[in-house]
Formats: sequence, C-alpha cells, structure tokens
Amino acid sequence: MPEVQVENKVIELINHMNAAITNVRLYPPTSSLIETSINRLNSSLEALLEAETSIIYAESEKKLLIQGEPFSEKEQKKPQIQSFLTMLLTLGIKSLTFEQGVTAAELNDFVQLLGKSADDQEDAVHLKELMAKRKIIHILIDEKIYIERDADQSILSGMNISDEEIAQAVFGDKAISEEAKQILRELAEQPEWLTQVFQAGVKQAVAAGEGGGAGLTGQLSKLIDSLKAFSSENRQEISQAIIKSMAKMEDEVLVSLLTQNLNRVFDVQFNEALANNLDEETFNRLYERVEQLIDRVPEERKESLQQSLELLKTAGKTQQGVEQQGDKSTESTEDVDSPAERIKTGLNRLLKGDMDVLPQLTLMKGISQTVEKLMEGGRESTINALFDRLLEGLESNDPAVKTGAAEMISEMDDYMASSGRLAERIEWSKKLSEWVKQEAEITEAFETITRQLQGVSEALIRQDQTEAAVPILEAYQLLEAGNLTKDQAIQALAANMLQNLATDDILDLLLKEKSGEEKKKDEVDIYSLVILGTTTIERLLDRLRDSHNRSERSRIIQVVTRIGDSALPSVVERLNQEGPWYYIRNLLLLLGRIGNSEHMEILERFLKGDDFRIQREAVLAIQNIGGDKAGRVLLNRLDDVYDEVKPVIVSVLGLMNYKKALPYLIMSLENRSLGASKEAKAEINAKICEALARMGDANAKPVLEKIARTRGFWGIKSYGPKVKTAATKALTVIPRQ
Repeated sequence: MPEVQVENKVIELINHMNAAITNVRLYPPTSSLIETSINRLNSSLEALLEAETSIIYAESEKKLLIQGEPFSEKEQKKPQIQSFLTMLLTLGIKSLTFEQGVTAAELNDFVQLLGKSADDQEDAVHLKELMAKRKIIHILIDEKIYIERDADQSILSGMNISDEEIAQAVFGDKAISEEAKQILRELAEQPEWLTQVFQAGVKQAVAAGEGGGAGLTGQLSKLIDSLKAFSSENRQEISQAIIKSMAKMEDEVLVSLLTQNLNRVFDVQFNEALANNLDEETFNRLYERVEQLIDRVPEERKESLQQSLELLKTAGKTQQGVEQQGDKSTESTEDVDSPAERIKTGLNRLLKGDMDVLPQLTLMKGISQTVEKLMEGGRESTINALFDRLLEGLESNDPAVKTGAAEMISEMDDYMASSGRLAERIEWSKKLSEWVKQEAEITEAFETITRQLQGVSEALIRQDQTEAAVPILEAYQLLEAGNLTKDQAIQALAANMLQNLATDDILDLLLKEKSGEEKKKDEVDIYSLVILGTTTIERLLDRLRDSHNRSERSRIIQVVTRIGDSALPSVVERLNQEGPWYYIRNLLLLLGRIGNSEHMEILERFLKGDDFRIQREAVLAIQNIGGDKAGRVLLNRLDDVYDEVKPVIVSVLGLMNYKKALPYLIMSLENRSLGASKEAKAEINAKICEALARMGDANAKPVLEKIARTRGFWGIKSYGPKVKTAATKALTVIPRQ
C-alpha cells in the first residue's frame, strides 16, 4: 500500500474508533448506529492489517505516534487526533496495538470497554484485566512502548527490555542477557525500528564528538554492522531500508548523514541505491528537503551539503535512466533537476482538465509552496479555476484522482485559514457542501473534505459568522437524518462530524444570548444549535443540569423543544435520574412540549413528589399534552398535591373543560374540603368558581348562588369576599337552564 494511503488509513482508523466510542456513550446498546460504526472500524482495520502485521498507536511526550513515527505537527493539531490522544492519556495507555487476526467480536468488546462514561472509566491496568477476561487477545495495551532517549529520540522497546539494555546492545560493547537479545532480534525484524535506531545512533555519535570527517563515517558504518547482528537481513538490505527512510529523517540527522562518505557508510554505490530503492515522489521529497536545508545550516556546513545536493542530482539522473529503460518515447529534454518545473507542468495539465495528473501532483512535496505562491501573488482567477478543476476531480470515478483532489483542496484551505482569507473559504465550502450531499459512499476523499468542512464551520462560528456555516451544517444534518437516502455508514460519519464540532466552547458561543443590533443573529445561533443538538442531545442536557445561567437554560430548552421527537428518549431517561429541582422542572417542561399521552404516567409520578415547584411544572406539562387522559390524571391527584398546586390543577381542569370533574368540584366547594389553611381554602375555592364558570354547566348554579347569598348570620360561616366575588362572577357567565 503506498505510503500516503497508509497515512490516510491510520487517520481514518482513528476517526472510526472515535465515532464508535462516541456512539457507545451516546446511544443504547441496541442502536444500529453502534453496530454500523463498529463495522466500519472493523473494515478499516482489516484493510490496514492486510498490509501490516500490526498497527501500533502510541503516546510519547503528549504526541501521538503511529508505528513509532510521530504524526506531523499539522496532523497532531487535528481534533480527531487530539481526541484520540486525550483518551490514551486519560486511561494512562502508552501504546495500543492491533494485531492480525483481531475479530469483530474482540473489537466490539474493546470499544464497549472504552465507551464507558468518564465516571466508570478504567485505567490501563484494570482495562487489561477486563480485556483478558473477555479474551481480547489481538488488541494489546502497552505491549510496545516508546522510551525517551537523549530527550528527543524515542526508541521502540518491548516491556521486558530496558532503554539501557538497548543502548548497551546497539551503541556499546557491554554484554546483555539472552532474553534481551531475543527481544532485540524480534524488534529488528521491523524496518521502522532499524531506521529509527540508526537515526538515534547518528545523533549519539555526533553528540559524543565523533562527527568529524571519516570518524563519523566509520561510526555509522559500524552502527549498520551492529544492527545486522540482530537482524535476519544482510547489510545491503539494512542499508536499503535506511536509504528509503532518508526523506523522513530529522533535519539534524539528515544533514549529519549527507555530509559523510555515503558509499562507505552504506557499503553500496549510493547513486545506484537511490535509483533502485526510491520512487520518483520519495526522491523528490528528499531532494527538496536538502534544497531547503542548505539555506538553514551554518556557513561551515553549506559547502559539504551543496556537494550532497550535486550528488543527489546525479542520483536523480541515474534514477531517470533506470525508469526510462524500455520507454524510448519519453522526452529526453525533460528537466529532471527541477521539481518546481514538474509541479508547474502538472498544474498546467490540471488547469487544462487533465485529471490523471492529480495523484502524482499531490505527492510532490513542493506543491503546497507553489500553491501558496499563487495565492500570495493575488492570482485569484487562477486559484478559483484550480479549485473548480479540483471539484471536478472530486467527482471522478478514479479513487486516486478523487483522493488527490481532496488532499489538494485541504492543503489550499489550510493556507486560506492561516492567511485569514475567510471569504474564499465560505464560497468554497458552499460548493463542497453540495458535493457531500451527492456522494453515495464514504471514500478517503469524503472523509478528507468532511474534516476540512468541520474546521471551516468551527472557524466561522468562532468569528461570529455562524450564518455562513449553516449550509455546511444543513448538508450534514440531511446526511445524518437519512433524508438523502444514504447508507448508515454515511449517516454515522455525518453524525460524528456534528458531534466533533459541538465542543463545549462552540456551544458556549452559540448559547450566548445576543443583544442590541446583534439580536437578529439569535435565530441563526438557535437554528445551528438545533442541528448540532440532534447528535449531541446528551451534552445539551448535561449543560441544562449544570448551568447556573437562567438565560442559557432558557435557550437550551428552546433548542431541545425544536429538536422534538429525537430528544424524547434522552429526556425520559433523565427524568429517571436525580438532579436539582430546577433541572427536573425544566425536563418536565420539555416533556410537556415534545411528549404525548404515552408519557402521562411519567408526569403523574412527579405529582407525588416532595417539591411543589416540580409538582406545578408536572401539572402544566400534563395540560400542554392535553386529552381525556390528562384530565383524569389531574382529577385523581388533586387531593395528593401541595396546597400551592391545587389551585393550578383546578384552573387547568376548567381550561380543559373536563366536565367529568364537575361533581367533585361542586362537592369540594360545598364542603370546603380542599386546603389546610383558611388562605389556601379561599384560593382553591375561588379557582373552583372560575373553573365552574368556564365549564358553563347549569348544575353548578345552586352552589354558586348559595355562596353568593351567604351573609354570615345566625351561625352560617361566610366563604369570604374572594370566593363570593368569584361565585357572583361565575353566575353571570353560566347560562340559564
């Protein structure tokens, strides 16, 4: 599998793992979203393990490594990688290994363990114990670790061999145990380990003062011999593996190496080795790096590095000669010494509509700098034409063309972001939002563009341009909701994108109420929250519980109300949990707005609670749902609620015109049976008079007339002015028989 595809695949695997863990935390175990996300994770892992015997993610110095190599600074900053790294740090996991043979069942059990809530989460030690109990044998925790050496070089080690033993074995002459030797022999079967140790050896030799002339050359040659002692490969094969890795070496190591006698270091003809072992793209990256290094090294090293550049030019010609054997039609006048010319030619071909050039073009390391120069030069028409061609590339049936187009668009967007060119990003995002809605399946290109659009959306919201982010949010909401007849895999990815975007600080910005001239932006913010909330309802309800800001709680209630049915299961589940009285009251308010008659039993339960404010909200929620069942529940619980709530129930019964309550209300009014205190009785009885007036039934007139006529003489106790006034008013409303 090509190197660029491997890099994309390992990031894709992180995306799928994040999505699966998030879905386990957010949805019930039977949810089809969980099954879909784990299936996608399994497929992604299987694809990688076809090319690699194991996939190792690790943490070193709070950076994420893959197969012992750190992700680039640009990749490290991506939210999905940060999220994955945070999980490893939280659990105390130093490395996570997936081996060939891992089953879907193992993967499912592992994700279920990682998907526990923060309160129930295990540390690495207990997690390993649980994995052993569940017979998860092809996923390993801390089987490989990365030990810091000389403060800046990590060397892969097994858990049973120390950093000191590696140093003794590879860099020194001291004897080490047979067990340690065996572990080193196993590690030495990995080309990545060999090249990493070689780089560490270069740095150690330079630091020890052996960097002068033939001294360092001899040390490096000796180092390769030391590696050979542990590896089944011969010296030439080890040299070839190290040469292949040169384009990735750290600047310090590369400069130190290139200023030596490379024929002697590797014991091969260096030019011929480059021609046989490096493809064109890798060679271009190496050449361009050396070009850039010349301007950064001290003066005393420039001359020797310039000689190395000339050596690379010669190697490039040798390489071209090898590649052109048997192809006499190739133009002999091609300028192989200038990667910039090849990029220029490639861009011109692309602008003329030649999409086949995209896969090669995106692998040329200087492409991003070339595009940046175009942008810096203010050539907007050329840039826009280039973007339109790339958009055509996204619609190609060729996966390589599609992926190349997405990568280049992402590179261009990164430059736009760093230079603050928001207007172009907005226009491009509109076109890309339309493109994602048309895609029928998830591809590398789709995931690349999704990550980019997530970044654009976040930038727009942070810069108070939420309205411009709406087309992106709407596109992914349509995908997530299944309104575009897409498969569940696309739905899950869209849901994951919206979840990743709804971070706490983004929610803070959208939940902040606007004032004055900014008030008109409130509706856009609420609308955006509704879209994000469809996949992050639990996060919104957590904020509703924890927030001490009344305005924020009010906006969350408004958002959840507009989300509607999809929020119901979460609201119902939260009502089974404990929380502050105002939180429970708000949940009841929400259930009254989005619930139905099926939820009446839940609401009835809160009429028996020990807080009159919660009881009152339950009454209002029941009223909001309405129906015959609502009237029956309220009448049955009228005697049970606090006196503060009884007048509310009576009023609601009247407003609902629930005439089945008429006999009980008349009896209660005659007997003055409701209410413990004089004041409570007066309030309740006055509300009964008002309710009877709303019902308009003539059967209520006798008791109302009796109350209105009562003067309080001869031992007859008056109802009081408040009740008498209410009764008199009711009599004027109820029609005669």
